[in-house]
Formats: sequence, C-alpha cells, structure tokens
Amino acid sequence: MSKYADAVVSFEPFEPVRKKLLQKLIENQVGNVAVFPIGLGARDEDLPFCAPVGANLGSGTFRGLADGRARLPVRKGDSFLAKNELPRIDIIKVDVEGFESEVFEGLGERLRRDRPVILTEISGVDRSGFGTLESFKHAMYSDFELFAIGCTSISGTYRIMRPSFAVDGEFLIVPRERRRLIERIKGSLASK
Repeated sequence: MSKYADAVVSFEPFEPVRKKLLQKLIENQVGNVAVFPIGLGARDEDLPFCAPVGANLGSGTFRGLADGRARLPVRKGDSFLAKNELPRIDIIKVDVEGFESEVFEGLGERLRRDRPVILTEISGVDRSGFGTLESFKHAMYSDFELFAIGCTSISGTYRIMRPSFAVDGEFLIVPRERRRLIERIKGSLASK
C-alpha cells in the first residue's frame, strides 16, 4: 500500500515479525510507513501471545493457549490513534489470527467517524470472536456493503463475490458512499 498512499500505519507487537518488516522497508527504500510495536485491541493491556511455529511468522495470535513465554502490549485503537495524532483511516487491513473482534471493538469510534474501506480475515469456529454475522455487522459502521474476497492461488486472480459469513475467510466492507470504487475494481479485474 505504500505505493498508493501518502502514509501507511502498521502495528506489529511480535519482535521477530516487526524486525523483518522494518528490514524489508529499508531494503525497498520505503519511507512512508510507520510501524508501532504494539497490537490493537479493545483495551490497554499486556496479553499472553501464542508465538508462531514453523515458517509462517504471521500465524502468532493473542487468541488461544499462550505458551507463557511472551506477554505483548495491546492498546485500545481509538485512544492510541488519538493520542498519537494518527491520520484519517481510508483503508484498513486487519489480519490478526482470530483477534479481529477485539481490534474492531477498540477502533469503533474511529471506524464510524472515518468510514474506511475494510479488508479483514475472519476465521475459526467462533468466526474471529464475532460469533454471528449480526455481531460482525454491529461492530462496523452503518450503511455498508459486504463482499467476500477469493483468490484462485497465492499469485492468482482475486474475485469479489457475494459473501457467506459461515464459510468465507476474507471480507471486504465498503461504505455506501464508496460503492463506485468496487464497480471500478470489478471492471478492472474483469478486463484482465
């Protein structure tokens, strides 16, 4: 996103992943990304963290059984963004391995004010802590359209389609006033 935005704000509490991210930013000479060493959640606290196992460093989570070795800082999104005078949110991507409901709860005021386009992963039997589609919708701002995002392969073509909260894993939330954006994206995907 750094190529398409004036500023990108990132949150990564797990030091090995944060170090890797910062190194990639340096290697690629990216100067418009701020990386904060915290996670976002519903309140300010230090939480047990389940460190990832294997090669996928992005699979660590605040949900589930913690291995007891790490407690990482989590801050309430609305308060942290205000205190640090962070810019308006136009687009937000949330992929926090099951902790999504906590992130959206903590960003509730800012989401309703800024009405960003949201891309989020939803997973697990409790669907990332929301439980139901109604609870998920209640965590968002009013008057939006919900889409599922699918990909044919890791480097394949993306599809924007009608969602099934019970089955799909990636969702796109678009405020009513930005509905034309989706039509343009769908048009450009169809022409490829």
